[in-house]
Amino acid sequence: MKEKAVEISHLYKYYGKQPALEDVNLEIYKGEVFGLLGPNGAGKTTLLRILAEGLKYEKGEVKLYCKQVGYCPQENIFYNELTVKENLEYFAALTGLERSKVKQRVNELLEKFGLKAYENEEAKKLSGGMQRRLNLAIAVVHDPELLVLDEPTTGLDPLSRREIWRLVRMLRQEGRAIILATHYMEEAETLCDRVCFIYRRILDIGTPQELKEKYKIYSLIKIELKDKPKTLPEGFELDEQGYLIYKTLHPEKDLLEVISRALSMQASIAAIYIETASLEEVFVKLVGEKVCQQ
Repeated sequence: MKEKAVEISHLYKYYGKQPALEDVNLEIYKGEVFGLLGPNGAGKTTLLRILAEGLKYEKGEVKLYCKQVGYCPQENIFYNELTVKENLEYFAALTGLERSKVKQRVNELLEKFGLKAYENEEAKKLSGGMQRRLNLAIAVVHDPELLVLDEPTTGLDPLSRREIWRLVRMLRQEGRAIILATHYMEEAETLCDRVCFIYRRILDIGTPQELKEKYKIYSLIKIELKDKPKTLPEGFELDEQGYLIYKTLHPEKDLLEVISRALSMQASIAAIYIETASLEEVFVKLVGEKVCQQ
């Protein structure tokens, strides 16, 4: 049975008369990465701050089943003038860790987050990717069971982004519950066990695959033929570029059958491509409607 990390019931939050969150209901479990997806102003950061900072809300109930919470906000949380090691030592001491254990914990984090070679470097002199690693290391300095990440890879190059992904996976494997707010659909599909589309209210929740199936977001199997077919098998289309197209919710499962049916036309296949369905299309379908209604 899954162990709950967070339980939210009928949560409401307003800024003045403007609603930020309305009737939000969520359960998040230990050992999963839970993605929060929504446009700017959807209430993602507000929800994260309620969980991580104790931001007050008007109505509802928030239950945390974790002893410690770690928070990595969008802005840097380290001190620019301190070295990497000094930052980690400072934040480790703030958690109340015994002095004799601070050094051990700092060394663990330097190794784990690939910061050992930069331990004596001032934080302000680090690259953007290394600064994000330091942010993440500080967020887990007290070994929290719940980790809250607000846009942790915004502005990073692809290689730095993938390194943060690797670290998030590592932290998940240690049994933490991780809540990840992101604008990147690829990031959500790569990292998240479940995702939640939010625009003040919860629009829908599920695994990336469940949501793509629910909203009929198809992948395309595209077959390049050497000769134009005289007839098309049932379920196939021919696009403007001459590719034979088959729409499917399960491209890997259907691929061999699709190839077999294409060969039955006595046509020569030049190449086969798969265009995988993206959560971005679910995002547009769910969130786009809400934004247009405003």
